[in-house]
Amino acid sequence: MALRWARLVRDRKSKGRQGGKSCEDFRIIHFPPKVSAINRLPVEILSIIFSYEDDPAWRSPGLHFALRHEAVLSQVCRLWRAITLNMPFLWNRIALVHYDEHIVAQTYALLKRSKRVPLEIRVDWRPLWDLRHADYAAAYEGPVDYRREALRDALSALTRHVARWQLLLIRVDNQEVMQDALSAIASCSSAPLLEHLCLAAPTCNEEGREVPFDYSSALFSCSMPSLTYLSLRNSPSHWCGASTTGSLTVLKLHLPYDIPSASYADFMEMLARSPLLQVFWLSCVHTFEGYEDWVGERVLLPELEKLSFHNIGPDLGSKLLACLAITNLKRLELNLPDCWGSYETFVQELVTPYPETGQTILHSVTGLRVESIACQVDILSSMLYCLPKLSVLFIDHCHSSVFYLVLMRYMAQSIAENTEPQDEYTPLLLPLLDTVVLGDSDALVVRCLVEWRLMVDRRLRRLFVDSKMIMDIEEEDRLVEQLDVFGRVLTSPGKELMLDLDEVMDNLITTPKDCVHVIPAPTEQPPNTIALCR
Repeated sequence: MALRWARLVRDRKSKGRQGGKSCEDFRIIHFPPKVSAINRLPVEILSIIFSYEDDPAWRSPGLHFALRHEAVLSQVCRLWRAITLNMPFLWNRIALVHYDEHIVAQTYALLKRSKRVPLEIRVDWRPLWDLRHADYAAAYEGPVDYRREALRDALSALTRHVARWQLLLIRVDNQEVMQDALSAIASCSSAPLLEHLCLAAPTCNEEGREVPFDYSSALFSCSMPSLTYLSLRNSPSHWCGASTTGSLTVLKLHLPYDIPSASYADFMEMLARSPLLQVFWLSCVHTFEGYEDWVGERVLLPELEKLSFHNIGPDLGSKLLACLAITNLKRLELNLPDCWGSYETFVQELVTPYPETGQTILHSVTGLRVESIACQVDILSSMLYCLPKLSVLFIDHCHSSVFYLVLMRYMAQSIAENTEPQDEYTPLLLPLLDTVVLGDSDALVVRCLVEWRLMVDRRLRRLFVDSKMIMDIEEEDRLVEQLDVFGRVLTSPGKELMLDLDEVMDNLITTPKDCVHVIPAPTEQPPNTIALCR
């Protein structure tokens, strides 16, 4: 024991004479480092590294301020802090969230550090929504502290920099808070750089239906000459009137039942100013003021690629189609139940060719998503004759969809004609169809669909069915062998995830092989089977 202690003392003394370094340390020193020290890198290179968005989570505006990308970089050392503070575009994202206690001070700090760089502003003030969705099984009904004074102070600071606004997103769950936000913005006269505007307001329940609150007192006269993206959900419709002087590329309107504060003439003028419009999404709109009496030339939308009508009035939908000239439509989404009547006239407008070109709206459609259409089968079947380029068909609710019955009837007819050829040749409908998504269906119908495409020598390549469908293992193995991709559509209780269906549809139309929503299937399914997130 004494001998071991003596050896330890001797080793410590020898290390002390060498400056506390071991032999291994001296061996490493002889090899120069391959990478120079961080303090030797030029500021120009460091600034490029700092601006590189490696992790999207660090760039998220909803992330706590202390964990955001720019805040973390500024706390590493004095050199890094000096560099980041002189990079204003790192500080141009301002997020106003209800759970942030220092929202006012942070807003002033970001406005100062961002200098003259365009601002991206996101207001997500939904404490009640967070409390209710913390537990889906419980409904929170207690008092909620909305901290309206803090939000008003932060918005007041932002309005003084309205000339720098580039993106503005407001989403709240309280009428009074929304009134504060709209009043602050309405006081601005011009937003010359604003390109992206998204407003999502709450609704109230009256007699079993959701209706928007009245925000007519928030008079809006702000000029937005650069606006390209406009999304209004339960928001005052005069925002999509004369103030929108820019050329829109995306227009999304979700306004329950009516639009009392905007006329149809103003709306058509806004569309006429937007020849580059690419996405037009209209939901829960029953009528426009003065749409029945409006007379004018068709508004040409040559760049429109996506058109979505969800639960709109049949007369309004027919009028819109009659007033628009759409020549390059790629994707059409229809959800038109029988809440307000039948849509025979609407379908007739879809299949009626334009006099100038002799082609219909549907002639260039490659992706069709149908949830429901309240229309007679004979009239609806005419749509199949106007879809020569359709490659992706998405039917959400097969058992309640008339279009599903139309497709089944045509399948039976074409199989019968193929079995017993007729003297007159019947051209094949849907010659390019290779991807089908069925929200809910039967295993027998799925088998008939696959065999139908094989019989007409137009093999189906991708097929997705409902995850709840009961199917034999032998049948699944057979489908996997016959198809390039066979998958199941997963359902989720979170309503917010329903928006993912839009991205799924986009990927199926553009790059179906690289669909970002494809995930490994459960272990009990065949190894080649995949599933889509829903």
